[in-house]
Amino acid sequence: MFVRGSSTTGSVRLTFNNDTSGGAYSRHVLYGNGTSALASGASGDSVTAVLGDCSVSSDTSGIFSPFVAQVLDYASTSKRKTIKCLSGYDANGSGFIELRSSGWYSTNAVTSLQVFEGTNGFATYSSFTLYGIK
Repeated sequence: MFVRGSSTTGSVRLTFNNDTSGGAYSRHVLYGNGTSALASGASGDSVTAVLGDCSVSSDTSGIFSPFVAQVLDYASTSKRKTIKCLSGYDANGSGFIELRSSGWYSTNAVTSLQVFEGTNGFATYSSFTLYGIK
């Protein structure tokens, strides 16, 4: 993905098979912005997988955030799914980088996914590419 949020806050999220039931996803994050670093996590309290923060409308014009996300064992019906994502952006000396992992507590095969920006959607020219290896 190469995305930008259309509002002043941006969080890229994902659901599998339209599952937005409470407690269906977990998440962990390592974050750095050149000045500070943080790590956090949560389990069983989320209705989406959080892939990461993205550049937003208040950031430098034309700055988009690259995301590389992997869904491990997406076709398996005997394993819960793990999502790994690397994202961030640079705005000529400011910005951040994130490494996130999320889990989906289902053994169902992934048959659909929805990627969305958590507040007001993606800005024009955001782009997405999907690859699958079975």
